[in-house]
Amino acid sequence: METFKGHIIFMLALLLSASCTTTNKKDSRKLKGSVLSQKDAIKRSKKVSDVKYELTFNLSDNPKNFSGSSKIIFHLSNNSSPLRID
Repeated sequence: METFKGHIIFMLALLLSASCTTTNKKDSRKLKGSVLSQKDAIKRSKKVSDVKYELTFNLSDNPKNFSGSSKIIFHLSNNSSPLRID
């Protein structure tokens, strides 16, 4: 049972550490860096609220194989600029 819990914790950490960026082509050049600056994080926090995550895991008998998905639900108060989700 402890091994199973360890795999669940690992999968949660793996899914939450993955990042993606939602932009249009013109703005994607500005967001190529993998580090979110404090300035950008503060700007994002002013327009994103009520964040909820839905995580789904598909576990097999082999602990090395799994799949999953994540869904992020939030309120966006202003969509006038690209939103980076990480």
